[in-house]
Amino acid sequence: MRIPRIDFSGPTVVVLGAGATRGASFVKPPILPPLDTDFFTQAQRLPSGEQSRIMQKLMSQVTSIFGTNFKLTMEGFFTQIEHLANVFDDYKSQGRPPDNPYRPVRPVFLQVLASVLHEAVGTEPECRYHRKMIERLGSSDAIISFNYDCVVDYNLKMFGDRRWNPNDGYGLACHKVDARHWSPDTPVSDGRSLLLLKMHGSLNWKPYPPTRAGVKLRLKKRWWRQHGDVRFEIVPPEWNKETIRRGVYKAVWRRARERIRNCAAIVVIGFSMPVTDLPAQALFRVDAHKARKLKLLVIANPDPEVRRRIRDVFRRRTNPKTRIIVFDNFKDLGSFL
Repeated sequence: MRIPRIDFSGPTVVVLGAGATRGASFVKPPILPPLDTDFFTQAQRLPSGEQSRIMQKLMSQVTSIFGTNFKLTMEGFFTQIEHLANVFDDYKSQGRPPDNPYRPVRPVFLQVLASVLHEAVGTEPECRYHRKMIERLGSSDAIISFNYDCVVDYNLKMFGDRRWNPNDGYGLACHKVDARHWSPDTPVSDGRSLLLLKMHGSLNWKPYPPTRAGVKLRLKKRWWRQHGDVRFEIVPPEWNKETIRRGVYKAVWRRARERIRNCAAIVVIGFSMPVTDLPAQALFRVDAHKARKLKLLVIANPDPEVRRRIRDVFRRRTNPKTRIIVFDNFKDLGSFL
């Protein structure tokens, strides 16, 4: 990444969380890209029709389990469902047990998630701040995204000339026919693309065999709802994310670890580094004792507690020479870049 204003140039990892999408230049009410804390608020703003009916089905399931005045984050809700389903199966009552009532909640939730992101992001999510960030990146840089949406993918397609190539830019080989839609007009040659590592999958990934390695990633042209259910490959926001230790995710997380260990700068945009996301915390800490010291740490987040938590995670990577720059939001960081 090159930042002429502070005379910085070096291999950089950009970390994107839900706040990066919420803070994009195209975002406007009534439906906002959901954060972990307000997913159900945004879901209840879906317009009438099929999407609203799916949302009402989910809310009926949720209230039947947790009551009408439930207070759950998206991850907290899904973690509860995961464990309720496991306990139901693992410690069955005597006699012929009924079907597990908690398993059907997952597919309904995933369809509501797709609907909320469709309404909040749209089909052409061009963002001025993503563009400025992409224009500063090069082949030695990586974007680590914990988001399911395709905002950064779309902006790489629009503004990633000579920087981005989806054939291998996702950290593993893609089917070239499928990748063509996500390619800029002038893609960089194979093997020289900056990396976009989507740690929890993406709405534009076709479902991937969970236990197989070496299978090429297949990309969808459209990530939004048209007719029927939307099929995609993501890791839902569960506390116990065993899925990321196998299949396509194992390769992506391995590439992320390599880039984090060898980077000179880390830019964290809208990612809260939640204490419950132990895999993410471990990813950033695992090689800290032998990784190169950071020249630059940039944090774009309005929450002082989140900023403190991020600095604590990278404490072993910083020293008195590390430059730490803090912004309230993605817009301010975009202006700086």
